[in-house]
Amino acid sequence: PASTRCRVSLTLTPSQADHGCLYGELCTPEGASAVRFVLRADGKLYLRTTTEVPVGEYQSGEPLTITLEADCTTFCCTLALNGEPLRESDGSVKQFRFMRAANQISRLVLRTGPYLHTPTLDMDPEVLPESILPSSDEPVQEVVYTIKQVEFAALSEKN
Repeated sequence: PASTRCRVSLTLTPSQADHGCLYGELCTPEGASAVRFVLRADGKLYLRTTTEVPVGEYQSGEPLTITLEADCTTFCCTLALNGEPLRESDGSVKQFRFMRAANQISRLVLRTGPYLHTPTLDMDPEVLPESILPSSDEPVQEVVYTIKQVEFAALSEKN
């Protein structure tokens, strides 16, 4: 269900840490991304705010639990890795700005590649320029992320 405050927790095990990416997004009911995390090919976890911020590392074969608490009233979220919240130097829990304002969060989207803006339904598929989907017929190295658990919980205003 859509919520102005929510907690999303995901436990996964990447089978690689040297190629491929996993994108995770908390989205509005309309599908707009408010919060994005990325497990990048360099073995680092990034959180997308106004830019991609490195927030941790991951290892191939090691379970990783990512917990995000999003608050649409402040357009901020917190991040915990393996149960440990990221903290400021003064010990307070670190707050990250949304990448885009959102009134509600309703879904978690996972994908193993960047969001494609093209082709669109308005484009003629017979005349698509090569630049839209370059090397689309070329095989890529397989990436595997074993997802053990996903939890999505609406939070009350008092939590």
